[in-house]
Amino acid sequence: METITVREARRLAVARAGLLSPERTGLPRRAGWGGVRSRRAAHEVIRRFGFLQLDSVSVAGARSHVIVLLSRLEGFPPALGEELLAPGEPLFEYWGHEASWLPLELYPVFEFRRREYAHHPWWGDVLGKHPRVADEVRGRLEAEGPLRSSVRSTARRCAASRQVATIVPVVAQP
Repeated sequence: METITVREARRLAVARAGLLSPERTGLPRRAGWGGVRSRRAAHEVIRRFGFLQLDSVSVAGARSHVIVLLSRLEGFPPALGEELLAPGEPLFEYWGHEASWLPLELYPVFEFRRREYAHHPWWGDVLGKHPRVADEVRGRLEAEGPLRSSVRSTARRCAASRQVATIVPVVAQP
């Protein structure tokens, strides 16, 4: 069995978190000040971590998921952090560990959760209870493509509108 020192373990953790110099982490140094290069750099960071956890709280002028990218990519435009989830981007928003953006290649991995959420553990048969809302969300998916969880605002008339966040991944299946 191989062992490492506490100091080596700390260095490994900091390197894997992308907080050492890019030469030591394998992550890009610069974001490119916007455009395609910035998007690619952000996607590379998210792919490396496996997810980017979302947080609606804005601290120091930016939401925490944007701060993660700002702290690792020199010149990353803060506004781009809110635009990374758009049709055609290689990401999807989902409850991976918490509300997160995940690389699209992980979408099949969460099939088990989409099946489980067809009958949510807390709310039961969300689709059956709210068929009109489910149809509305399906229509938006067909017309607009991928939707963020903020689609909930579409269903405010739904008594438990937060349940709609569980509808999106279920009705979005190909």
